[in-house]
Amino acid sequence: MSSDPLRMYPKDPLKRELVWRSQPGKLDARSSLHKKLHYQTVQSRHEETIQNIQKQALNTHRKTAQEQRTTLQQMEPERLVGAIAQRIRHTLDLNTLVAIAAQELGELLWVDRVEIVQYLSELRLWRHLAEYRRDLTAPSFMQCDVPDDNNPLAEQLKRLETVQICNSSIVGDEINQPFAEVSPGSWLLLPLKIEGILWGSLSLVKHQVGGWQPSEVELIYAAAEQLAIAIQHSQLYQKVQQLNAELEYTVAQRTAQLQQSLANEEMLKRITDKVRDSLDEGHILATTVEELANLLKVDCCDTGLYNDSRTTCTIAYEHTSVFPPSQGKTISMTTSHREIYEQLLNCQHVQFCCLESDTYPEAEAHTILACPIFDNQGVLGDLWLFRANAQIFDDLEVRLVQQVANQCAIAIRQARLYQSAQNQVEALEHVNQLKDSFLNTVSHELRTPVTTIKMAIQMLTLALGREGLLPNPHKPSPNANKIAHYLKILNDECNREIGLITDLLDLQQLEAGIHTVTIQPVELKSYLQRILRPFQEQAEAQGQILQIQIAPDLPAILSDPQSLERILVELLSNACKYTPQGETITVTASMVTKSLEANLVAIKVSNSGVQIPLDQLERIFDKFYRIPSNDPHRHGGTGLGLALVKKLVLQIGGKIYVESSNGETSFTVEIPATSGQRIRRHTSDSKRPELR
Repeated sequence: MSSDPLRMYPKDPLKRELVWRSQPGKLDARSSLHKKLHYQTVQSRHEETIQNIQKQALNTHRKTAQEQRTTLQQMEPERLVGAIAQRIRHTLDLNTLVAIAAQELGELLWVDRVEIVQYLSELRLWRHLAEYRRDLTAPSFMQCDVPDDNNPLAEQLKRLETVQICNSSIVGDEINQPFAEVSPGSWLLLPLKIEGILWGSLSLVKHQVGGWQPSEVELIYAAAEQLAIAIQHSQLYQKVQQLNAELEYTVAQRTAQLQQSLANEEMLKRITDKVRDSLDEGHILATTVEELANLLKVDCCDTGLYNDSRTTCTIAYEHTSVFPPSQGKTISMTTSHREIYEQLLNCQHVQFCCLESDTYPEAEAHTILACPIFDNQGVLGDLWLFRANAQIFDDLEVRLVQQVANQCAIAIRQARLYQSAQNQVEALEHVNQLKDSFLNTVSHELRTPVTTIKMAIQMLTLALGREGLLPNPHKPSPNANKIAHYLKILNDECNREIGLITDLLDLQQLEAGIHTVTIQPVELKSYLQRILRPFQEQAEAQGQILQIQIAPDLPAILSDPQSLERILVELLSNACKYTPQGETITVTASMVTKSLEANLVAIKVSNSGVQIPLDQLERIFDKFYRIPSNDPHRHGGTGLGLALVKKLVLQIGGKIYVESSNGETSFTVEIPATSGQRIRRHTSDSKRPELR
């Protein structure tokens, strides 16, 4: 039996207490043990209280959630589907949308797993986009892509069929069996279709076996339709965003292209203006090369000109800061870069890289653009531009170079035509000088013998008169009239030749500027009457009417009397020569007052019944020119008269005009009047008065 009093009286507390009090040492030990047991009891009760509170809170939360789920499940299907749709349509971002959809469907439908998978037909696989797991320790399939080939469940979904599996343990294919092992229970797979085309699938899993109730399937099917609509809206939104981004990119790109085009157009206009205003082929090529090199920032730009046979190209001008100079070098187009020149001769531009160039050996590391310079008559040459190899010439730059080449071709052709015309003008001037020199020489050589002939005729006339062989009323002779007629013919022809030679010499002096005139006041009224008197007799003899109209109080004019007389005589001679019988020749003299000019006197010679064609008016003052007619020998003449008239009019400081219309031709000579004029007289090579 134990000696411990507590064990001797286990059921008698009073006795136990007396035993303890009779033993002081044991009493202290008991008191300490009692305190310790009391503390442990309080702490244990406190922990139990906290655990009970936590359990009550968790049960309350579960009860509330269950009540909410029960409330939702008791709602009408339309309202439940509307609640789901409202929760998944808060965003248009696809990834966010499917994540919210999976979470909401999992919590509202109280299933163990929800998966939203997209079908990528071009990749032949199914990709997980979102999932919900009620048990977060369950494995995730987000990093797993499901193959499409040899997948029986995928085949059913692609036929837009709903897949129901009451127990996943029956899934035996190699692709889906691993998923069945980690996610047992009942499966429900619904196709998500947009406008009748499969987009993906909605998969739900609950660990209880036994399948899905029709009401559940109907509810999930309606939720899947709302999810498909939300996905469609998201895709449309993404497409709109993409289109907006593409549109903004396109607008920015087009704006940049437009700005570049405007800059190119401005550059093209500047180059065109420079080359168009020049008729120097060298200046045109130099300007083109320099402007293109500076605008496009190329390492080198040169232009070559082809020979007539298109077999060689000579570099005419270049602009480079990298390559050694090659200006003036001739390249054989049949041996060097033959394939490039073949395209250039076909009027096609070429862009190429890494070409071994005989012209520029350093060009191997450059992009080269070769553009032909051509027009409708053929290829004239080319433009070559060199740029660092990594930088190509874009379409706008190529188009700019082509346009510059076209303008350059036009300018070169104009310059060559101008140069050809200049050469022809110089050749004609040289021929004209030779002709004038020949005429001057012949005139001088003929003047002496003709003058001798004139003197011989005069001596012959005197001798025949002494011998009584000329008509004499006191001594009639049967052959006198015939001899006098022959002498008159000789004298007239000699005078005509002398007049022709004189005209030629005077014209040569006027053109050489050595014709001498003496400017002085001339009283027109008496001066004109003296000149017109012989022409009145000639007009009457030819059946013509000569009218004279001189304005009263007409001031004196400043002119050379001899030159003015030759001018009026030539104009009146032409009028009498070409005016038909019965027509009128009119000579008028009147004042002409023009603003900002000195007072002028106009002497006008008109004749009716004759008209000069409009296309002949500008040429009638040319040397040796005669108006074409059916009978060129009817009126005779050399074509020097009007040319001499114009030179004389200019020499005396006047102007001459011609008008011909309505069957009447008029020549008007304007000469300065003396009233209010200060005259500076000229001699030798300048005899024209200057009016101040």
